Amino acid sequence: MRSISLLLLLVFFCCACNRKTESKEFKAKSDSLIKTEIEAFIQNYQWQDIDRRDHPFIASTNEEMDRLRAAWEGNDAKHGILATRFTRADKAMSDTLYFPPEGGQHNQWYQCADCQIALETIDAHHHKCPECEKIYSGFPYDNVLYSRRHSRNFSVAEDAAWAWAVTGELEVC
Repeated sequence: MRSISLLLLLVFFCCACNRKTESKEFKAKSDSLIKTEIEAFIQNYQWQDIDRRDHPFIASTNEEMDRLRAAWEGNDAKHGILATRFTRADKAMSDTLYFPPEGGQHNQWYQCADCQIALETIDAHHHKCPECEKIYSGFPYDNVLYSRRHSRNFSVAEDAAWAWAVTGELEVC
């Protein structure tokens, strides 16, 4: 009898602890609430003049910027590394910027479902298995390519920001 009472008490305790209670942290928020919270964040951190700034934001120390400027003005391998990044940024600024129509997907999806072999890109919407030659299209295969484009866009934007921060010029190379 005592063991049954103990078992029932344990079951009751476990059930009471596992009741699903909705946490404020994970409650869905409305668009207007999200907008209000973002506006409050901007105001609290004094980002009101963000539209008036005419330069990119790069997180670095003064010492880091001094080292990068010295490397840019030098004539060694350090200069070459920066020149490569800055040339990439200049080229990207002269090209057409393309934003994919959707977000990306991890490249784990870019493989044949049957053969488990990486797909080959035929074009932006057709992907072929080199083993069984099955053609895939649409989500998530197209989105893997979108992810690569988003990554390239971010990379050249970062290159351009560093080029501007180091040289103060819009076109460097």
